[in-house]
Amino acid sequence: MADRDHFAPLPDGFGKDPTKGGKFLDVEVFGGIAAGGTITGETISGGTIAGSAISGSTVTGGSVIGSDFYSDNWDGTIPLSLASRDAGASAGFGMDGSAGGAQFVNIFADGGELRTLSILGELTMGTGGIITMGAAGEFRTAASGARLSIAQATLDRIFWYTGDGAETNPGRLQMSAAAGSSLLQLYAPQMAGNWPFLAMIADAGDSEIQLSTDQVTISENVVVTGRNLSAAQGAAGDPDYSFNSDPNTGMFLTAADTIGLSAGGSEGIAISPTYLFSLGNAAGEPAIRHSAAGSVATPTYAWVSNLDMGMYRVAADQIGWGTVGIARMSLNAARLDVDSTFLQLPVKATTGDPASPANGDTYVNTNDNKIRTYADGAWRDLVTW
Repeated sequence: MADRDHFAPLPDGFGKDPTKGGKFLDVEVFGGIAAGGTITGETISGGTIAGSAISGSTVTGGSVIGSDFYSDNWDGTIPLSLASRDAGASAGFGMDGSAGGAQFVNIFADGGELRTLSILGELTMGTGGIITMGAAGEFRTAASGARLSIAQATLDRIFWYTGDGAETNPGRLQMSAAAGSSLLQLYAPQMAGNWPFLAMIADAGDSEIQLSTDQVTISENVVVTGRNLSAAQGAAGDPDYSFNSDPNTGMFLTAADTIGLSAGGSEGIAISPTYLFSLGNAAGEPAIRHSAAGSVATPTYAWVSNLDMGMYRVAADQIGWGTVGIARMSLNAARLDVDSTFLQLPVKATTGDPASPANGDTYVNTNDNKIRTYADGAWRDLVTW
């Protein structure tokens, strides 16, 4: 009907206020108020509905209520079809009762909170989508048992919980920055006081990775390119590089520019830029020079306390011995040469010859005043006085 004046008068006895507590069937209402009644199958334009039961009706000019509910500025598809997102909608909101779907251009909780939001399917953000938390906000799964938490308290960090009964603190990934450097730390869940972590540090000059744990197990090869693989100085009983089954046997740093090799917790060999020391690198113990031949002043095989005394290579097939940098003796395939002011022979101060001689044996007998040599099966005098 186009004109409200054409409505027929209400029958007598219908009620003083037919819009309250009454029931309307097959009527059109313009500009009226309906409160507390039941409205079925009607078209209501420009009215306000408060506290009434509405079934199968259409409301225009403000909100649409029925199986669908949308704002008057909704510019998406009508009737609603929100089994999936309506890509054509850019304003307003719509709720599709038949599909059980809803779409909003913006959702705000101004001055309050959006307290509980249950998502049974997927939560998808489009390009540029951001979830922002307040200073003490936390985005996480269930508050007990195995869970993942993203928090903004003290340091930006991600927590994860295993739900293990021995877990005293969750694992975490945290990031901090100070004094021109940034620090990314990865902590495993703490179990009864043990809290190993991996730290990656970057600053303007360099970067490094720190690992704090009792043991690292590597099942494959480790390849280091362009950088050094380093450790602390260590000791013979606790070498830096050792073996799982024998932790006190391995390699360590004995002093500046010197590597030590230990076995059973005791130093066996030490290597410096010049020498290979053995048996603990102590005075009186042998040392091997890093040289192809050596010389009389720097013999290849020497002693820690006498590095200028020892054996060296004189020439091809010839070995030399020297003391305090002076050649004393050399040996080749043909002869033994003694290069010294004196040749010291063995001295015997009692009468008689030594037992079990061999051809060439020579000695001085100060009791018999003779120098004797053994040749062709008998002792013979060389010099007497």
